[in-house]
Amino acid sequence: MAQAVRSARRLRRKHWRPARVSLPGEELFYSDAWPARRSRAGRCWAPTIPTLWLPPVPLAIDLRDLGHVQAARDLNQDTLDRRRVLGPDHPDTLDSAHNLAIDLRLLGDAQAARDLNQDILDRRRRILGEDHPDTLRSANDLAADLRELGEIPAARDLDQDTLDRCRRVLGADHPDTLASASGLAVGGRPYTVLSTVGMSCQGMPVIEQLLDDPGGYVRIELAVATTLPSAQAARVFSWLAPYPWHDVTWFGLGHSVCWDDEASAFPLGVGEAVVLLGSPGVLAGPEPPDLSGFTFAGDPVRWLWVVPILERERQIAMDEGSGSLVSWLAEEGRSWIAGPGDRAR
Repeated sequence: MAQAVRSARRLRRKHWRPARVSLPGEELFYSDAWPARRSRAGRCWAPTIPTLWLPPVPLAIDLRDLGHVQAARDLNQDTLDRRRVLGPDHPDTLDSAHNLAIDLRLLGDAQAARDLNQDILDRRRRILGEDHPDTLRSANDLAADLRELGEIPAARDLDQDTLDRCRRVLGADHPDTLASASGLAVGGRPYTVLSTVGMSCQGMPVIEQLLDDPGGYVRIELAVATTLPSAQAARVFSWLAPYPWHDVTWFGLGHSVCWDDEASAFPLGVGEAVVLLGSPGVLAGPEPPDLSGFTFAGDPVRWLWVVPILERERQIAMDEGSGSLVSWLAEEGRSWIAGPGDRAR
């Protein structure tokens, strides 16, 4: 069996090429060349070989990022079912369960996600220990489920315990530590704050060539406050988070970005663009949470708040500057919290 696994791994590395994956209305491409080489390895291609279960995970992530959450969920469920032959406590089994729980939450089944994440956390605590990074990541996920279900005190207690452990084990600047801190900061509010975690690990591209003193603009994270379903609003990050690197640009205070898909697919209610604010409290709404004080690699991390706007409003910023746009939004009574009742007009 060991020899068969090694043979499968060698073939995987040698014969990796794009293969087509069909979805309703479109086609995606992903690297998976195994079907073309099955006859070369004989029995080692049986579906009980652990090596064969690696590609569905990144493919499912790609599907999720492209908005095909149900397809990602089905693929992750199939992968989990196959990996169960390894045993419920095997690290690969728990990784598959983790990916499935993410899909369940995005599909609105927070209770199923919570039950699955509770099981994952219990197993990782028993096998890996309370302070293992995978255990802490599972605790973060479970706390997010608890907040989604309205179990705020339990979420707050779990976030506090996880934050204390992350700071001690991983350090204050680790992305998982920042995730715990963010969850603790927003617990109990009548709106949800969603944030990227990890954008700041890589500096904004080209900024050092464009600004003499890039200062606090090198390390950026994005945040959005919303009363919309979290699974819907979080899709804004799939669009914005990779944007600077795809378009070789950078994000800063007052920058605006035009939505490049159908208006009906805009994740923050009604809008055609977004503006990025450093101090959203200038708009209507409660006092924003303070997300300052974090650093990465010695650089301060700046959170930019995502606020939906219309294209004609973005033109105000293009013609008169972002200050004029923010003043106009404030005069209109617009809130920095995206929701069904706070739509772009």
